[in-house]
Amino acid sequence: MFTIPTKLRVVIALGATGAALAGSSVASAMTIQGVHTTRPAPVVVKAAPAVANDPAYIDPGKVGSAGIDGYDNAACESLANDYNTATSDGDQDVASGDNDGASTNYNIAHNILNQLNSNCLVID
Repeated sequence: MFTIPTKLRVVIALGATGAALAGSSVASAMTIQGVHTTRPAPVVVKAAPAVANDPAYIDPGKVGSAGIDGYDNAACESLANDYNTATSDGDQDVASGDNDGASTNYNIAHNILNQLNSNCLVID
């Protein structure tokens, strides 16, 4: 007569249990199935090379002399106009896809803004 060792009985029992569950809903609930989705193509947007914290527009009527030689009201108003022109040109460059031109114009605007803030009275 043939005797089945205890360890082999456990393996046979587990195998039978797995076979019994294979056709049941319990086994299929444990089955992981891939989810196929279709993603739209990514949209590439080129960011404007703007300088952080620079205003978009400075009202020339709200700038004036701070008493520094060479920076009277007219010079400060002219700087404000130049700043607005450089910022507008940078915006137009971005709209046309010219990021190099935009970067140049925004850097010019940033330098003008520094000059305004250092030498003129600018009212927010």
